[in-house]
Amino acid sequence: GLQEGSPYRLKQLMELLPEYEIILSDTMEYNPIVVRKGMFTVADFGRFYLSKTPEKKSKSWDSKHARYCTWAKLKFNQDSLYIFNVHFDYHGKDAQAESAKLMNRKIFSMAGNTAFIFAGDLNFTADSKSYQNLDMHVMKDSRNAADSASAPNGSFNYFDPQRSSSWTFDHIFVSPPIKVYRYEILNETYRDGEKLRYPSDHSPVTIRIELGSKN
Repeated sequence: GLQEGSPYRLKQLMELLPEYEIILSDTMEYNPIVVRKGMFTVADFGRFYLSKTPEKKSKSWDSKHARYCTWAKLKFNQDSLYIFNVHFDYHGKDAQAESAKLMNRKIFSMAGNTAFIFAGDLNFTADSKSYQNLDMHVMKDSRNAADSASAPNGSFNYFDPQRSSSWTFDHIFVSPPIKVYRYEILNETYRDGEKLRYPSDHSPVTIRIELGSKN
């Protein structure tokens, strides 16, 4: 699940990743889903908005922007997997809290008993009231469920490798039957001249899971 992917940047990225395909619900997709070619078949995909009227472009509560969830239903072997990728509003605390409740309902109604991954930049940490609105009967936090976890820094890094961060705004949740082997926040940097830099102000979050007979 990618975040804040402008069309220009997504085009560059996909040219560098020819073994992957990108799932866009229209031509202006800022949080798309990317899957490895040949591993999955995209059975269905779409979007819904994080609002009181999710079927149409809209914003509700105290949201500054119209936010949405990109979703896809993937098939592989005899199994199915739903992916939900979101970017919650950064401004509105009510919007964050209500978007969490909406995701509970949407995931339950769309995925049912099918395995799913729900990921994205939620713009809140695990100790927030909005996090508490996520129903842990519907989903589980992969960080808490993992056999091993590596998070030397928070996922929000200020663009500054010299600065320590405890803020993790980016989360990955999975359906309860999924086995999570490893959770990791990747804090790799690159050297730009004499200075170390992060590629983004948010570090990637990854998990390794087992679903059915594959992992």
